[in-house]
Amino acid sequence: MFWRSEVMTPAHRKPIRVLLVEDNPVDSRLLSADFVRIGSAEFELKAVTRLSEAMRVLGESRIDVVLLDLFLEDAAGLETLSRVRQMAPDAPIVVLTGLADEDLALQALQHGAQDYLMKGSTDIRTVFLAIRYAIERKRAETALRVSEQRYRYLFQNANDSIYTLDNDGRFTSANRSYQRITGYSLDELIGRKIRDVVAEPYGETLRRIIDTQAQGRKPPVCEIEFIAKDGRHIPVEVSTRLIHESGTPVGSQGIARDLTERRLLEQRLLEKQKLEAIGTLSGGVAHNFNNILTIVLGHCNLMLERMDSDHVNRPSIEAIKKAGG
Repeated sequence: MFWRSEVMTPAHRKPIRVLLVEDNPVDSRLLSADFVRIGSAEFELKAVTRLSEAMRVLGESRIDVVLLDLFLEDAAGLETLSRVRQMAPDAPIVVLTGLADEDLALQALQHGAQDYLMKGSTDIRTVFLAIRYAIERKRAETALRVSEQRYRYLFQNANDSIYTLDNDGRFTSANRSYQRITGYSLDELIGRKIRDVVAEPYGETLRRIIDTQAQGRKPPVCEIEFIAKDGRHIPVEVSTRLIHESGTPVGSQGIARDLTERRLLEQRLLEKQKLEAIGTLSGGVAHNFNNILTIVLGHCNLMLERMDSDHVNRPSIEAIKKAGG
């Protein structure tokens, strides 16, 4: 069962559920007594002595933080931490350690523990603070991980081609869209200079983009052509920006929109407009020709009416009339 502090947690706030995993009965009793005696209107404590018991509790209950001794009857060292993390990956862990185990505690931090406390030299209020900080750090880590996963999903599934470069113009990443339109795999792109995949007529445009970024300004959107693996030229509209870490430029990101379909549509529209122009011209010529033909045929009729049937020119005029329809 969980031990609840004497001071009741306000109704609108859920208590922090703490799992204490400690096989030293003296240390366990002292910590448990302090949680009950001092409390802080925040905590509910469950104490177990074996890792197997801890695994059962973690599987059955919602635990907000684990106070973990790395050396138990049924587990020892970093393996203890690893098994708890596997069972409850979202629960922050604060390692309890003796003075002789401080090096191991530091290793535990490198393997995912949020903090460590020295047994016998830490008062209960420091324990409470460590618990709160561990929870907040874990929340921040989780939020960052979710944000990174969301960015990675958007990056990989964007319709536009997205890539990143280091300060030397070498590829450090490229999404699926970029790989699809160019035919290059990610392994083939990483470390390759972007100038190697930009068509020569656009080398000056690329240099202007780099120079503008070097001056701390955002380059305008521009059109260039990428060279695909099979030699095709792919027209794209590119927007770029600098990537900063701690205020220092560490590379750049580019977003390229494939203009192939747009170019095809523009070409079709141009051809359609040409055909329409030819049609309009042809219609005008035909109209003017019909006007002339009407006059010619009219005069033929008048001449035939006035000519004798055996007139030497009559066959020629009749031929003209017949040809004009």
